[in-house]
Amino acid sequence: MNKIKTSPQRDQAGLRRVGAAVRERLMKHPQVYQVPTDKAEIFAFGDFLSRRECSKLIEQIDEVAKPSVVFDLDYSSGYRTSYSGDVDPRNSLIQRVNRRIDDLMGIDPTFGETIQGQRYLPGQEFKPHHDWFH
Repeated sequence: MNKIKTSPQRDQAGLRRVGAAVRERLMKHPQVYQVPTDKAEIFAFGDFLSRRECSKLIEQIDEVAKPSVVFDLDYSSGYRTSYSGDVDPRNSLIQRVNRRIDDLMGIDPTFGETIQGQRYLPGQEFKPHHDWFH
């Protein structure tokens, strides 16, 4: 069986195309606004979830939350002291939220990740970091 190999340049070009399409779609949406910052490209959508959905989502996260980890550090390092939880992707609420996200961004659902919730109690933190590997 022949596997198609992609070069990093091809992957980057594809990511740029998807990024440009999502950016254009979000900028045209009347309920989406861009958060003013020069540190990252951040878009927000107020009231994306109802109060009831938020409450249910918080319950689901709390049921599965455990001490957060960082790729190469454990909880005892003190670098990240929050709690994290991967919710059940088969849950109907999670499926509806995922669908809304996919529809909003106009991307194929296979591009997405499992929803993960974070809980921070007073005084907990995730020290300055970035969300990618060198």
